[in-house]
Amino acid sequence: MKYAYPLILLFVCSLCLSAQRGAPARVNKKWLAGQDVKKQNRAAIAVEERNVFPARGVSLHLMPFSFVNLLPRLRAGVQVKHKQLAFLLDLEYGEQSTNEGRRSNGFNVRNYRFYGARPEARYHLAPGSGFYVGLEVPISVMRRDLEGIFIRRTEGRLPVAEATQDRFRASGIGKIGAQVLLSEHILFDAYVGLGVGYQDSRYTNLGVYPASPFTGGFDWSDGDLPDADNHVVPEVALGVRIGWWF
Repeated sequence: MKYAYPLILLFVCSLCLSAQRGAPARVNKKWLAGQDVKKQNRAAIAVEERNVFPARGVSLHLMPFSFVNLLPRLRAGVQVKHKQLAFLLDLEYGEQSTNEGRRSNGFNVRNYRFYGARPEARYHLAPGSGFYVGLEVPISVMRRDLEGIFIRRTEGRLPVAEATQDRFRASGIGKIGAQVLLSEHILFDAYVGLGVGYQDSRYTNLGVYPASPFTGGFDWSDGDLPDADNHVVPEVALGVRIGWWF
């Protein structure tokens, strides 16, 4: 994954260069002033059409930065737009089987499997505008193997070396963003958002350090490991989609 950021930046730059090559030239004001009314009207209409986002259409898109997440995964989806309303559905999948752990909440993540769906509804602020507000409802399930030094206090302060986490998460995120067509078909969509989520985690397949519960002053652990962990979590959304508009 260490080459993911440079590759993504190179891809985005190539899209921008392609869009610049295909973009129509700006209208020169001095030239326009010397033309007759018909030519002036045609030039004005051409400029207006370039700045209007299509009222209807379908796009396929990809989230490039999901590959460099704490839990790297593929995220892709589809958008259907009709006038000022748009509906999106993104699907996510990630899998990793390795002993090179990533730090997460005090644990090292050895491997994981992740599935997710992210339906979203949008309202464009004006006809022909790329600016929008939206509501996204991400739902995901994940299983991952963890290793660390945790205390299972519900079982006589048992030092836990490893565990399997099964996690369900559902959220609601309000978003604002803008999407533009860099050329006739290349879609660029950036957004920010805030929300809340509900997370339910269960821990099984515990591996302990000693053969019997620890009874001494065990003060070098990373924290407590509950039987179950159900709580509300804050959600922050910040992302970029790159896609193809049909």
